[in-house]
Amino acid sequence: MSAKHVAGTVAAVGALLAIAGEDWGAVLLVAGIGYLLWIRRVRSDPRSTVDARHVAAARNIAGTWDEVSTACGLGIKRTVSRREWVPSTGTLSSMVGIGGQWNDRSPAAVLSPLRLVRLRSLADGLALDLHTPAGVSPVDVERTAPAIAHHYRARGWELGECAEGVALVLKDGSDPLEQAITPGQLSGAPSLEDGCPVAVDRIGRTVEVPVLESNVLIGGIPKSGKSGLQTILLVGLAQIPNLALIGLDPKRVELTPWAARFSLVETQVSAMAPLLRKILDEIDQRYEVLQTNQRKKWLPDDGPILALVVDELAQVTSSGDKKADAERADLLRQIVAVGRAAGVFVSLATQKPSSDVVPTGLRDLITQRIAMRCTTREQAQTVLGGVPPEVLETVTSIPHGQSGVGVFTTESGDVVRARAAWVPDEKVPSVSAALQHLRVDLPWLSDEAKEK
Repeated sequence: MSAKHVAGTVAAVGALLAIAGEDWGAVLLVAGIGYLLWIRRVRSDPRSTVDARHVAAARNIAGTWDEVSTACGLGIKRTVSRREWVPSTGTLSSMVGIGGQWNDRSPAAVLSPLRLVRLRSLADGLALDLHTPAGVSPVDVERTAPAIAHHYRARGWELGECAEGVALVLKDGSDPLEQAITPGQLSGAPSLEDGCPVAVDRIGRTVEVPVLESNVLIGGIPKSGKSGLQTILLVGLAQIPNLALIGLDPKRVELTPWAARFSLVETQVSAMAPLLRKILDEIDQRYEVLQTNQRKKWLPDDGPILALVVDELAQVTSSGDKKADAERADLLRQIVAVGRAAGVFVSLATQKPSSDVVPTGLRDLITQRIAMRCTTREQAQTVLGGVPPEVLETVTSIPHGQSGVGVFTTESGDVVRARAAWVPDEKVPSVSAALQHLRVDLPWLSDEAKEK
């Protein structure tokens, strides 16, 4: 039975009871007639398209589209080919799901139809790409932006451009990464298949650094937490059996505490080029094995996975000797370029993210990039490469007190803001000693290892 029939029945029963002398019959009569008039008004008003059906439809749409529409005072209208926002006639205080956050002076959000093209998750917020048809200007969207930002408890918002019209960018409110992260908050165990858990993102998910067929570049200014991230990465790598660690440590303090677990830690800059050439020779030997067995990838059963860890990169590729620096940079580039399929993982870290330290040709071969706090967009771009401007701004706006917070980009193109777990420096020697039994002896490095 339709709502119209119900209202008519209530009115008729009320009329009969009123004629019979029942006082409450008049109440039913008035209620039934009033309901009929209300239904007629709603159905005749084309603007009244936001009702329970649209709210229900909105809740079935993935992500936060229902929240966005509620905050705007807009309903989501489902069509076969697209989703549209249609104007609401009520004020924000009358919309479902506000929970009393709005007062009666909240402005009515009445806009011409806007099409939501996409939602984009940013490193520190959310971007709504909106198609603005003829007659709708950015000013119309700007009027609604404060209400949307308030609904999300965003710390701010800004309007940008997208291919379809206007992009409304919402900035996060409270920062869940203000508190330090401990290794106990990481989920999962380090492995060749799953990588090394190193950080926690804004919603508590563990962020891993892949190992097999991967490389990573870490950059950030001093005290940004670059060394801390390198430490938690090494904690993970050191726990993986059949993984040989080789280090370049020109500062002599970053990797030497891990010497018990490393196959070799080279601290002399002059000896680094010969070591890198030996690694290239080993890669070449592994490709011969793959060719003989008609395979494309080196497997752990074929021999140990090699992990080359470089800290600090600036003293390897920008020491002041241009010819030697160029040679070492080229050797690193070759290892990164051909090492993945040969079971070679490379981690490069620097506290001087500049183009002379991280050549573009080297960076572009590395798809896993992590930028800790930087002072300029140019520094952030040196690490991350071609990312949207708002991502670079996120890197430069990391608070000074949040050491270990950085922007992680993945091979799939995702961008995640996360904080690395903190391991105190004084615990490193004991961790290294406890994992010494996993150290891998490499015959082709036996002479260098004996000298160390």
